[in-house]
Amino acid sequence: MDNSDISGQRRGNLVALHKTGEKNEKGKNIYLWRCDCGCQFKHTAPGKEILCPECRKHFRVEMVRKAREKAVHDPVTGLTMAALRNIQSGKLTKANTSGVRGVHWSESKHKWIASGNSKELGRYDSFEEAKEEREKFVSRFYPAVIAMSLN
Repeated sequence: MDNSDISGQRRGNLVALHKTGEKNEKGKNIYLWRCDCGCQFKHTAPGKEILCPECRKHFRVEMVRKAREKAVHDPVTGLTMAALRNIQSGKLTKANTSGVRGVHWSESKHKWIASGNSKELGRYDSFEEAKEEREKFVSRFYPAVIAMSLN
C-alpha cells in the first residue's frame, strides 16, 4: 500500500474499501466506501468527514424534525412566530414581482394565479381579480393575523 492509497482506512463511520480506478474532474482517485449502516458508494478521499447518501438523508430528516420542534407556534393561527413577524411586517420578498403576497403571473398559462399556503386559489385574466381572491382567502383563514397586523 503506497502513501496515496487509503484503502482500509477509516474516516468517521466510513471505511475505504479500494480504489475504483476512476478519477474525478480534478484528477483525484475515487474510492468505494462502506458506511457502518451497510451502504456502499463511490467518493474521493474526503478532506473532512462525509456521510453516505442514506445517512445524509436520515440526518436531514432529523434536522428538519428538530427545527420544527424548536419552532414556537402561535396557538390561534398555527403559524410559527417567525412567519407571523414576516406577515406583520408587510414586506415582500425579493422574488415577489406582482407587489401582492400570494399573487403571481404564470408565463405558461398567461394568467394571474392567486395562491393560499400550498393551494392554488384560482387563475384569473386580471390582476385585480386575483388580488381580490387572495384577500378573501386571507380574511377567511387568517382573521387573527389580520387583527394583529392592524395593531
